[in-house]
Amino acid sequence: MRLVQSENPMATWNPLCVAVCLILAGCSPTPVDSAPEVDDTTPLPAPIPFDASVGFPNVLNLQGAPAMSEDWSVFSFSDLGSWQSFGLPEPSDTTLRGGFTGPFQMRDGRWISRSFMRFGLFDVGTQTDLDLATASEVTMTSYPGRLQQEFVVDGVRVRLNLRFVSSRSALVQASLVNQRQASVTLQLSWQGDLFPGVGTLEATPRGVQATLASGGMIAAVSAPEVLGVSLSQDGSSYVVTSSQPIELAPGDRTEGHALQSLTFGADELTAEHGLIDQVLADPSKSIASHVTRWNDYLAKTNGGPAYRDVSVKSLQTLVTNWRAPAGALLHDGLFPSYAIWYFNGFWAWDSWKHAAAIARFDPELAKQQIRTMYAYQDAAGMIPDVIYFDPSENNFRNTKPPLSSWAIWQVYERSGDAAFVAEMYDAVVRYHQWWYAARDNDQNGLCEYGSTDGTAIAAKWESGMDNAVRFDNVAMLNNGPGSWSMDRESVDLNAYLYAEKRTLGEMATVLGKSAEAQSWQAEAEALKGMINAMMFDPESGYYYDIEIATKSFISIQGPEGWIPLWAGVAEEAQAAAVRSVILNPDKFATHVPFPTVGKDQPGFSDGYWRGLVWLDQAYFGVAGLKRYGYESDALALTTALLNNLEGATGSQAPIRENYHPLTGEGRNANHFSWSAAHLLMLQMDVAGAAN
Repeated sequence: MRLVQSENPMATWNPLCVAVCLILAGCSPTPVDSAPEVDDTTPLPAPIPFDASVGFPNVLNLQGAPAMSEDWSVFSFSDLGSWQSFGLPEPSDTTLRGGFTGPFQMRDGRWISRSFMRFGLFDVGTQTDLDLATASEVTMTSYPGRLQQEFVVDGVRVRLNLRFVSSRSALVQASLVNQRQASVTLQLSWQGDLFPGVGTLEATPRGVQATLASGGMIAAVSAPEVLGVSLSQDGSSYVVTSSQPIELAPGDRTEGHALQSLTFGADELTAEHGLIDQVLADPSKSIASHVTRWNDYLAKTNGGPAYRDVSVKSLQTLVTNWRAPAGALLHDGLFPSYAIWYFNGFWAWDSWKHAAAIARFDPELAKQQIRTMYAYQDAAGMIPDVIYFDPSENNFRNTKPPLSSWAIWQVYERSGDAAFVAEMYDAVVRYHQWWYAARDNDQNGLCEYGSTDGTAIAAKWESGMDNAVRFDNVAMLNNGPGSWSMDRESVDLNAYLYAEKRTLGEMATVLGKSAEAQSWQAEAEALKGMINAMMFDPESGYYYDIEIATKSFISIQGPEGWIPLWAGVAEEAQAAAVRSVILNPDKFATHVPFPTVGKDQPGFSDGYWRGLVWLDQAYFGVAGLKRYGYESDALALTTALLNNLEGATGSQAPIRENYHPLTGEGRNANHFSWSAAHLLMLQMDVAGAAN
């Protein structure tokens, strides 16, 4: 190792910056069993509130360390929309003790380091580093909203907590207690390294920074007062040592604090320095704010004792997938899953589903999730399928099913924010009208899924059910320039449009537009009549897509057939018939109920939308049964879902993208947002409400 003189850290900056800002604040020792003297003229700081998250340790397994930069087998935690996340090393991993795993940067889905910032202690009296590898009483615990590790090394108890304090910065709080029988003088340090080939470190007046090889990123550790910065000869590792030794008498305790930030550019980092200074001037204020926020989250998502662990796991999943504005993403939103590199964007119907659940605990974030998609509404009224950090990657080949008004209304019901309804109303009207202009081939008032490029694959994406059995052998019909439809009118799409007409009527009423409200109600009733007359088969007791040319049924039974119950389209007799189909164990009442095609149907398999259970469709089925008064059925099916989904209860396993209906095995992406969203709502609305 060599000591290097710091240089100007702002000389060169790339577009994406990662910064670790270190200040060892509040390091005066405090005896454990005595309070410091207080000047009566100075107001006491507000006490940090009780942290309710302590009741939910390790709901998700976030322990482990990546073997390489592109290692998606290790999971981590994020908060406040940060584009970086952290995990916990295994208690037995002595090489990373004192550090948190990561960070994992979300822009490209890559790990920067196994642990970029690790805590260290130097015993000034003996002139030796305390060897954290020999520590005892080692625990690594994830709680909702924070990560914690604790250990005892050479008679010094260390507790490290990591919490996010902004969308760009995470605060590490290091608490030390001298458990020796004699006084000790300690010096604190932070050290770290990069994965091979990731980048090279250099010294700065604040500490160190590294220009990373991909994405123009800069990683930095900084401190305003340091004894020195030691870099390895190859520039891949560093040690930053504090300049203020701390003397602790027996029983004394002290704290140090560090901030690690990820920013997109020098201007962002400069702006973040102001927040960093505020946090470090009074760390307890930021910690108290964090505790209050998470207590509020936990209180608002508590549907009762039944399956409480499911709701907490869902909450953590949603918050970790939250991304703040960056690049061309203009508002906050949620990735479908941070744990899969290709899910690093915002999808339309994912966004509507996320917002409906987020409205339960953070209506302001739910509003942003809706705005982020409407920011890209085109002149014709269409919302793209997906948007990315790089707008050249956005997909306008298709949109997604029209559920945005449902999400907006969920926000309104929980916030009472009429101004938000007013903000969104005209845009939703334009999107609604776009469907009839671009996706009604025979202009009969029943719409089809389609695409802007005439491809069947994009039309299937538009349905959201990419490879559903009902779309086998589909043909495309041209509606005009840049507009194509499938050769079938889909019952779920038209049920969604019916629900949207009803919701637009409610929105118009809130805004005092009584004439428009009446018009929307009339349109809804007309569409309801068409759906029930043309898309319900009395013989089989189910709803189906129909061919445009012949109006004959596409006789495949899938989730589309119960969407009319969720939307309120069905008459009582029709709802009763659909209920019988849902409750048939040879169709949809499987071990994990609500497969995406009936068990007895041709094409049933474990192939994505060809039989696997997707929890959004399960939620719509349960909500539809409840709507028509089948409360006990809804509860029984929800209980089967929660009991039989692999890892949902009694496990630290992540929430999955979908599940096998016969075994409950989780499939595809880990930490999937819309699964978490609907599990949260099922627990609150059905399972929790019944207890």
